[in-house]
Amino acid sequence: MNAPRLDHLTRLPDRWGWEDAAPRLLRETAARGGALVLLMLDIDEFKTINDTHGHLAGDVVLRMVADCLRTVMRPGDLLVRYGGDEFVALCVVADAHEAIHVTRRVARTVRDTAILAPDAREDITVGISVTAAIGAAAFRPTPDRCVISIGTALRHADAALLEAKGANEDRECVVFLGPLTGGGFEIV
Repeated sequence: MNAPRLDHLTRLPDRWGWEDAAPRLLRETAARGGALVLLMLDIDEFKTINDTHGHLAGDVVLRMVADCLRTVMRPGDLLVRYGGDEFVALCVVADAHEAIHVTRRVARTVRDTAILAPDAREDITVGISVTAAIGAAAFRPTPDRCVISIGTALRHADAALLEAKGANEDRECVVFLGPLTGGGFEIV
């Protein structure tokens, strides 16, 4: 087994680590008959943080968000820095209700995280409040063949993320795929 590819800033697996680990988690969950929720998280107004306080403050925000996300992930879940200010998680869940609960818990944890970062213009530390938009795709892979691929789930989570961002900042949107079908997007 190869060592995971890590993002140097957050020390989370990077996008290529995701491509190695996500299909494995999908197969393992399918074999157990479990369900998954794929979360795509985008930090709200991240460019504004960089433009207001500087890129070092932005780096602190990324590290702190990664740290707070680690606290809500359970053993067996997969969390990666997908790129820029985007994080992706693949979490094992029991059903659609737990998928919504996990999504809300992640959003609340990000919102409640106190972040202190250096300001580039002044020799001070500033408190920065962070929220995130989250798109989630919940699905149940099947053991005989994984009808819903990671790529399909990622595409649906990305579409849900766009719905959440369009609704407002600090929003979550969940789409249910396959056997967890609820029909369309649900802004939660």
